[in-house]
Amino acid sequence: DNTVAGASVTSSNKTIVEVRNTTGSDIAKGVPVYVSGHSGTKILVAPADADDATKMPAIGLMNATLSNNSNGEVISFGLLTGIDLSTFSIGDTLYIDTTPGGATFGGLTATKPTGETAAIQNIGKVARNVSNGEFIVSGPGRSNDVPNLDDDQFFLGNSSNQAVATDFSTAVQAISIDYTDLSVTTNAEGETAALSYDNTTGTFSFTPVAIDDLIGLEDLSVTTGAASGAGALSYDNTTGVFTFNPADADDLITLTDLSVTTAAAAETSALSYNNTTGAFTFTPVETSDLIALDDISVTTVTDAETSALSYNNTTGVFTFTPVDISDLTALDDFSVTTNSAGTAALSYNNTTGVFSYTPPDLSSYLSNVSEDTTPQLGGDLDVNGNSIVSASNGNIVIEPNGTGLTDIYALGEVTEKIRTRTGVTGSITLDPTEGPVDYITTSGNITVTGFDTPIAGASVTMIISSSSHTVAFDETNSTFYGVDSEDPTLTGLDLIHVFCLDDTTDAEVYIVTHVGGYGSI
Repeated sequence: DNTVAGASVTSSNKTIVEVRNTTGSDIAKGVPVYVSGHSGTKILVAPADADDATKMPAIGLMNATLSNNSNGEVISFGLLTGIDLSTFSIGDTLYIDTTPGGATFGGLTATKPTGETAAIQNIGKVARNVSNGEFIVSGPGRSNDVPNLDDDQFFLGNSSNQAVATDFSTAVQAISIDYTDLSVTTNAEGETAALSYDNTTGTFSFTPVAIDDLIGLEDLSVTTGAASGAGALSYDNTTGVFTFNPADADDLITLTDLSVTTAAAAETSALSYNNTTGAFTFTPVETSDLIALDDISVTTVTDAETSALSYNNTTGVFTFTPVDISDLTALDDFSVTTNSAGTAALSYNNTTGVFSYTPPDLSSYLSNVSEDTTPQLGGDLDVNGNSIVSASNGNIVIEPNGTGLTDIYALGEVTEKIRTRTGVTGSITLDPTEGPVDYITTSGNITVTGFDTPIAGASVTMIISSSSHTVAFDETNSTFYGVDSEDPTLTGLDLIHVFCLDDTTDAEVYIVTHVGGYGSI
């Protein structure tokens, strides 16, 4: 018998409550709901909202999308599958959100809501964080965390034995303190600094020290110079004014005491000072007697062919007569020797004045690259805008040596890697970081166990060159969708694409698609 009074047992891994939706809109699968009322024997539900006390707490999550004015099921405890949990992490504790869900999935958050009006309800944990995820409902029916508390507030018990948010300043004022319990001792002498308290008025009074006993400026000994002309500082006790008498400046040395000697001769530079006007006067040296340019002896050469510099005293002009170059040696005076025809040489024709260059004989050099049976590049190959084209419909083969990879670059970065493996047999793993294209030549049957390091969303395309060998998929620690538990026998060239859907260690999930002779995949 699978019935219990008031409910039916549908599964051993969940507890289900029958409900009805009268909100006017659909409620999506996985949306947390609260009890909004009842209709006959059915509980009415609507999306829960952590920011609204009337819409809390949630009693569970919708087991399926529930249309308006329809009956459905809420999972109040147990396993809910088939909701998108890809934005969360495995083991995340989810809370009812302050933004409720609705016709689309929502209403759950991995962050505790903030603000004093927001209730905090831990509704369960993420068990599988994929688009078709699994969630364990474990916290329905109550807000099960310490409520949020605003700034400068604390919880204080009230007369109903309830904890309520209380403002700190209000709570402090409510506490009665008898200031008469404070012992305040005042000094009997009023002129001594003291603190007193009046129990009647509740007023503190502070009596500062009397300043009459402080030392007065008249107690300072100020000595002034005997002579009024000497610099001194004096103090008037009556007015409290300091007075400074500087020294008599009449006794300072004057400029008239300085001996200033001027040169007797007007043509000699000198500095003079006028005591009456206080002006300095500088008399520069007389320059009329300085040597003139016409005193410079300039010798010119009478021979026009010789370079010379001449100067005209009347006009003040310098004239340069360059050397006569008419008798300089001509190019036809140079002897130019040419070599035999096969050797590079430079020749000159005295009649025409033309230089001729005969390059070396290059007939001994290669005419075609194909003549070199072991060519090597000394640098990068620049195709100069051209293509690498095969002849007679031939293939173009780029094959690295040993375990080397073929890297294809675009814009300075590797855009594709081709991993090459030969003589492969037995169990193998795939590595998308070594090359999303894995060219494999088999020497026997092979079994694929999955990726070296599972990465969700990564894929590897196997290009398999085989001769009647099989490819099997080991599902000991992995799940492969698409292979139908059959091991294909491959002939010729086949392509098998393996896509990682779930990277959970020792439980990864792959999707296998195939292009080639294995038609059952």
